[in-house]
Amino acid sequence: MLEQYTYSSPAGNLPYVVYTPLNYRAGTPVPLLIMLHGCTQSAADFAAGTQMNLVAEEHNFIVVYPQQVRKNNSLYCWNWFDLANQSRDHGEPAMIVGIVQDILQNTAQWTIDTARIYVAGISAGAAMSVILGATYPDIFAAIGIHSGLEYQALKSHHGALTISKRGGPDPLQQGLAAYEAMGSYARIVPTIVFHGTKDTVINITNGDQVVQQWMQTDMLASHDTYVADFNAPATATTYKIPTGYAYTVYTWQNSRG
Repeated sequence: MLEQYTYSSPAGNLPYVVYTPLNYRAGTPVPLLIMLHGCTQSAADFAAGTQMNLVAEEHNFIVVYPQQVRKNNSLYCWNWFDLANQSRDHGEPAMIVGIVQDILQNTAQWTIDTARIYVAGISAGAAMSVILGATYPDIFAAIGIHSGLEYQALKSHHGALTISKRGGPDPLQQGLAAYEAMGSYARIVPTIVFHGTKDTVINITNGDQVVQQWMQTDMLASHDTYVADFNAPATATTYKIPTGYAYTVYTWQNSRG
């Protein structure tokens, strides 16, 4: 079941759509997944393209699709490149977390397992998901990044196209910046990254930098108990979808997986 809501705050209003599985009843703790669309997309576009509602129906979890508004960005991008939207308790990250709080407080409709709240996105939504992982690691248990960019790849809109085509700053430096953004909530944040090798909008270099940035962030957050080498993944397995694309899965783990 799809329902539309609006989050309101002094910073502004943000519409969002919630999908609740048909057989779900409040009182049963379930995971919550926040899904952030890309530029020129809508919440409805992202729901249709990902088919995440069908997955939620099968596995019994709540999906929320925040909707960027034209007032904030003429192309409906999340403003990941703006310094005002890269820290805790400010800008769009605070508004998205405000939506999470709205869901948590509506106990008559949903009962959320607060240890299983996740955020995922594509493109601009992926870049914002990286920011949320760094600024709210106490809220989001893990993050999913599809064609995204490392934390603070930019601090203003100038150069966004160049960064997208060539990659951002040194991911080790950005890993430190993300760790510092975590503050007292610093911890290892499990991260899954998807990126097309022939992506012509967000170059694959950015996907590699996301992985390297989070390796550095997690190492610092774990006080060096998590150490991974980007050039030496624990596993590398290639698969082929019949009549579809081939893809390779790389994993990096610590001693506890």
